[in-house]
Amino acid sequence: MEEQHLLQPLLSTTTTATTDHAASATSFISDNGKAFLSDLGIIFRLVLIILIGMVSIWANHEASKGFAITIINETADTSPGRCFSLFYETNDKATRILLNASKFVENILYLDDSLPKKQVDHVIFRLASRNLTHMVTVDYGQDNEFVLHVNPSIMQETNFSHAMLLAVQRGMARIWLWDGQGNAPLYLINGMVEYITELAGFGTALNSGVGDSLESDYTCWNSKDSKAVAQFLNNCERHRPGFIGRLNQAMRQGWHDRTVDDVLAKGHPLKNWHVSHPLLGIDLLLDKLSRRVFFTGCYQYSHPSSNSIIILKISLVAIAVVVVAVAANSHPLFVNLVLTFSTSLALSYLNP
Repeated sequence: MEEQHLLQPLLSTTTTATTDHAASATSFISDNGKAFLSDLGIIFRLVLIILIGMVSIWANHEASKGFAITIINETADTSPGRCFSLFYETNDKATRILLNASKFVENILYLDDSLPKKQVDHVIFRLASRNLTHMVTVDYGQDNEFVLHVNPSIMQETNFSHAMLLAVQRGMARIWLWDGQGNAPLYLINGMVEYITELAGFGTALNSGVGDSLESDYTCWNSKDSKAVAQFLNNCERHRPGFIGRLNQAMRQGWHDRTVDDVLAKGHPLKNWHVSHPLLGIDLLLDKLSRRVFFTGCYQYSHPSSNSIIILKISLVAIAVVVVAVAANSHPLFVNLVLTFSTSLALSYLNP
């Protein structure tokens, strides 16, 4: 009994040590488990933040488009179709060049954010199933939908990348231009498309000489040569900054034969002349006369010689001086009324 009693502490100590070791191991595993779970939670949060950021970037990208874009390849089984799929469809390049072209056109036509924009909700980029007569054509669908029909022969050109950029730039210019509710001349629309396309760096560079004036003998906007119309528009834009945007806004309301002339007049710095400043009216009259002579080629009136223009301008100034001299002793209001009345008559004659 005594030996058994002597052995009891030894057995009891071993049991206690084993229990302590098991508890320590359990505590170690528990701590490691908690650390692992903590690390896993951090990783999960980081992944969630990254996903939210990616979704936010994607949403901003979609919102920046301003309109939906659909890419359709109708020649997928042909060599041009496979080439288009490889270079433009699978990597979303077609969408990017369309958005870039659209942004360029909008920056030209809508310099002021307050100006009403043409409603464009959906653009379909369609590689046609057969060759077209033009590199790109535009069709109008319902609900502000537009279809760019691109000629598949573009993909067979040596520099198909340049040709595709040119076609898309022309197509987007045509989409964003108003057409006078269907009444604007086609040659003017084509000229405006040509002007925007050449500004983007395609085609012949526009003449940027500083010596040209609105009185120069340029081909007018009704020329069938779109490049000549583009040069005319460039001349107007240089002398009347913002002319292209104002012309596009004017065609939103409709079209009449004096639309271009009226837009030019709105761009003149002396457009807001009043009865209290009649001499400004004479300046406006001289400018109106210059533009009238300039547009005689457009409206097929007889084009007077430059000497006749000079003589007429001098005569108008002389008449104004005589009227002021005669009425010098009269009431100032009478002088203003006489000059304003005579100027208004001349303006009404030049702009029937």
